[in-house]
Amino acid sequence: MKTLTINLQHMNRLGVTLAIMFLVNLTNAQIIRYQAGDNTSWTGEVEERRAYRAQFSVDLVDWSDPGDVFLPSDRVPLSFPEGEQGFVQLTPDIHLDEFEPRVVLLGDSTMADLSALSIQYHGWGQHFQDFFKPEATFVNLAEAGMGTIQYFARNKTRALEVLQPDFVILQFGHIEHKDGTSTEVFEENLGKIVDEIRSIGAVPLLVTPVAIRLYDAKDNHINELAERRESVIKVANAKHSQYLDLNHRSAEVYARMGIISSAFITVCGNECDDLSHFSRTGAYLMAALLCEELPEILQAYRVPLDELIPTVDAAFDTDRRFSSLSTPFKDLTGFKDEQVWEWLFPEGTVPLP
Repeated sequence: MKTLTINLQHMNRLGVTLAIMFLVNLTNAQIIRYQAGDNTSWTGEVEERRAYRAQFSVDLVDWSDPGDVFLPSDRVPLSFPEGEQGFVQLTPDIHLDEFEPRVVLLGDSTMADLSALSIQYHGWGQHFQDFFKPEATFVNLAEAGMGTIQYFARNKTRALEVLQPDFVILQFGHIEHKDGTSTEVFEENLGKIVDEIRSIGAVPLLVTPVAIRLYDAKDNHINELAERRESVIKVANAKHSQYLDLNHRSAEVYARMGIISSAFITVCGNECDDLSHFSRTGAYLMAALLCEELPEILQAYRVPLDELIPTVDAAFDTDRRFSSLSTPFKDLTGFKDEQVWEWLFPEGTVPLP
């Protein structure tokens, strides 16, 4: 047993997120009182590496359905009942020592495994398994041209029913942006997908769409998918689901690097109009950025990023054979090769070799 802090997010009726932090004693399910809008603390113990589910009530009679599984040390959005006070019941679930997570990736070509189509094009989900220990299994069902409308047309729900994953990582928004799908249709479809994933017993993790490498005349990054990002966050909050903000993280990298230095991230650098799809190195970079957003229940199965440095360095050596990537990194960016990790990742994200 170990004392851990649980961070819960409460979205009140004004749309303001309030963090309620508490410590609980959980040998079995325990009912704890909370007050909406107040930071209230309890002291106790939870079992280390044990995940839990939460239910809520205002009268100890009628309880909400159990929420998504989460680790006590994680920050997750939970659905609090209306009113000034109520009760939360946390029930022990899986233990990480006995858990081998099955994860499905669903989305468009920026996420898909493109190895059958090209040796140059890579989706960020294509190499996702490399970031995890063998105990975690990933199945990439992302496809070129798949948005939320195509998800239903291609009957992906049936595939999920067969695979029975524990988590489903969803990235949509690129195809909706390209096709001009209305915000209302996008959000409605995304909400339905979340419901279907939960109906088979899996946890949905919504990913904001990875940014496009687009700049204005002054070398300022243009985030064309900002509105789609807001829609994903809106649906995640409405459904009390976790979201992983890859759009924000990738846009930050593009803004920091500029159009010249970021050329190696996309498949043909600045020599073609494809600013959305990735080189092998770019795919590794985007996957690493997303890994930083994952809930702790999956973080526990990650391979340390410093162990991946030789793999990504080798990928970069391969990528520079193509197009503008044939230029050595130090000439392309003005930085020395050994500074690549400091340049790619925010300070402190990964140790330098």
